[in-house]
Amino acid sequence: EDGYTFTITEDHAKCMVDNLDWLRAELADGRMIVEKRVNLDWPLRPGESGTADVIGLTYDEVIICADWKFGMGEPVDPVENRQAKLYSIGAIQQYFPQYIDKPETKVRIVIMQPRIEGHNRLIWETTVGDLWRWGEEIHPLVQKLGQKGLPRVAGRKQCLWCKARKAANGGCYAYDEFMASQFMSCFSDITEATENDETLPIKNPRALTNAERAHILQHADLIRDFLADIHEWALKTALKGVEEVPGFELSKGRAPARKWKEPDTDKVMVRLAAYLGTMAFKDPDIISPAQAEKMIGKAEFARLLGSFIEQGEPKTVLVQAGSARERVSSVKELFSQLD
Repeated sequence: EDGYTFTITEDHAKCMVDNLDWLRAELADGRMIVEKRVNLDWPLRPGESGTADVIGLTYDEVIICADWKFGMGEPVDPVENRQAKLYSIGAIQQYFPQYIDKPETKVRIVIMQPRIEGHNRLIWETTVGDLWRWGEEIHPLVQKLGQKGLPRVAGRKQCLWCKARKAANGGCYAYDEFMASQFMSCFSDITEATENDETLPIKNPRALTNAERAHILQHADLIRDFLADIHEWALKTALKGVEEVPGFELSKGRAPARKWKEPDTDKVMVRLAAYLGTMAFKDPDIISPAQAEKMIGKAEFARLLGSFIEQGEPKTVLVQAGSARERVSSVKELFSQLD
């Protein structure tokens, strides 16, 4: 429906069994609805919708909204989970409208994330009445989306997957300010150090309070992304050559790993098998060029298999000025050489 294909492996199937059994047991004498798009015109806006993984009604009239997560990176908490609450509201409106006027009806929001330890199945219980009160709170706020001049409120959750934070038009000021506020307190005086070309004065981690250390750890993934964004910006700036990146220059990075040329893999297999026997194979593939060279020796490897190797060009990287690496010209320098 959304144009994406997801392949279910045997491992995926195995980790689904327990939660599938639980759902079948919970909804055995009730109703189960799987993978259905729910209308979210309210409490959102006309045209909004989402796909609920499992919606159900138990025999004792408890509504279940279950969300399946195959991811292993970010644990998801069902408590006050906004996506799950929206899907629950949409499901009730679309499939169980008879409970809209029964505010005490129980609603169980279930997050199933079996590939993260301790998150196989987490359940949070609320009521139809509480969901509707929350919907009435957010409805007028949602209507303001798209208006000019609205403040941007940065934070870990909303910024982690947001592409706008490093958009071509300058990124997001709110994200930049938020990130600076998260860990710049670790530096005694970054501005003075920059002006005086001194080492960055990073605080000793032992001088931080437990609360400060915990706060930094909580935002570690965003801090890593922030530093990666700074590096990406500096590299692009250096490549253009319009503005200097003080203390840095362009150089060739490491060459990519060698690989066998696709059309010649059969020939490689025959020669390696003749030379190495069963050691030429590493289930389920043939051994890599680097492994073969180590086993055969450089000279014999070059003679026997050198013509079957291909290797991409090294990427341009940013290094400290004065590095022994081969320097690479910026776009501006290349154009100036044409004059």
